[in-house]
Amino acid sequence: MRSSEGEIHGPPAETGAAGRVSPPPAPATGGGVDYISSLPDELLGEIISLLPTMEAGRTQTLDRRWGQLWRSAPLNVDLDQFHIPADADALCSAVSRILSAHEGPGRRFRVPVQLLHYRPGTIDGWLQSPALSNLEELDLRQFIQGLEMMVIELPLPELPLGVCRFYRTLRVATFSHCDIPDALADGLQFPLLNKLAISYATISEPALHMLLAGCPALEGLLLALCFGFLTIRINSETLRTFALSCPPHTAALVVEQAPLLERLVFLRVHPDLNVTVIAAPKLETLGYLYDAGHGGAARIELGSTVIQQGLHVTGIMPVVSSIKILAMDFDELSLDTVVNFLKYFPCLEKLYVQACHSRDSNLWRRKYGKLARSLDMRLKKVVFLNYKGTQSQVNFATFFIMNARMLEVMGFEGRGSIASQWFISRQQSLLQLDQRASRGAQFYFTTSICSSPHLSHIKHAHDLSKIDPFECTCGEYEDAIRIPIE
Repeated sequence: MRSSEGEIHGPPAETGAAGRVSPPPAPATGGGVDYISSLPDELLGEIISLLPTMEAGRTQTLDRRWGQLWRSAPLNVDLDQFHIPADADALCSAVSRILSAHEGPGRRFRVPVQLLHYRPGTIDGWLQSPALSNLEELDLRQFIQGLEMMVIELPLPELPLGVCRFYRTLRVATFSHCDIPDALADGLQFPLLNKLAISYATISEPALHMLLAGCPALEGLLLALCFGFLTIRINSETLRTFALSCPPHTAALVVEQAPLLERLVFLRVHPDLNVTVIAAPKLETLGYLYDAGHGGAARIELGSTVIQQGLHVTGIMPVVSSIKILAMDFDELSLDTVVNFLKYFPCLEKLYVQACHSRDSNLWRRKYGKLARSLDMRLKKVVFLNYKGTQSQVNFATFFIMNARMLEVMGFEGRGSIASQWFISRQQSLLQLDQRASRGAQFYFTTSICSSPHLSHIKHAHDLSKIDPFECTCGEYEDAIRIPIE
């Protein structure tokens, strides 16, 4: 039975394997058995730490045991989940109360970087709190839209010195809208850091490379619109994903040694950037690449293969057999360009194509009929974004429908009535799906309302773990999302 204070009474409790006392199952108020309360404290603490910040705090109201569990469970402070007035004082007061009541350790601390501009001392004080001891994830970025009055202003504030405190435990970090001075970068040594995102920040070239050298376990790196360096040099024994969006002043990216690098993703780059990949033998994913109409890198050099601006491929020994996923963004849709890439990337399995215009007819039977029969095409998936069903797009798509013998799925994503029964029925005839080379291939039409403006879906540090960064998994589609055609 339960006392008026909410404590559980019953037979003597048993001691679990971990040495913590757990009460026996007690009758729930609805007449059932309270199996949750019989779980070990360590397991309940893990469950509490996975709950949203406010919900985890409310578990204290259950009884005295749950209050102690919350105070000792790994702390998760995510201010994006707070439903409080758009007021900085209320926000700071709530965070301070949580940190003063909790005993630690900390697991995740996510606060809006706007506070760093207006209350840097408060942020640094929080980072020194015992409640954040052994912190594993730190997220300082601009994400709370409700703080209308807190607009990022120049000059950027410095990254708090308290960040260095977590050098033994930090595994995921995001630093945004701040300045990372050389003196601080020297102290940013994170031997366990697995994912790092730096966006809209200022950092010098020596400081950047000093920071990267201090993260020997780094597997995912995102640099988005950072200032202060001309050249990015990648030398990492562990890096698997590198995503880059750079302003015009960045002149070069040089991947000197990256034996495990699998994904090189360009979110947005300028037409003067030169990319050189010297040693990345496991590179499988590349893109998205722009044609001349969209700017894009001036030159991408993969060993002896060179991709010039406008997506022209040249090279003495041009074949790049490691590339399996490729994303391309055209101003003018060009089948000629894609066919040329298939010659240089013979092991390509996934192709993502997006185009603003499709004025070229993309007729291929007379031009590529014989080539298609001899081309060893290993494509398993083709996704056509911004699809409108024009004749040029239909011609482009039929090349793969009729020649990709290993094709498993082909997607057409667009706007408006692309997923209507009338549109799909007409496209099924125009695309001549009954003549597909791969009899097991499936086709779908999707009306997408995805908020991502680019092909890549890497936006945050956690996205760096995506095996395919061009596959949309956000679920932002209209009602008639997928209609397969047998």
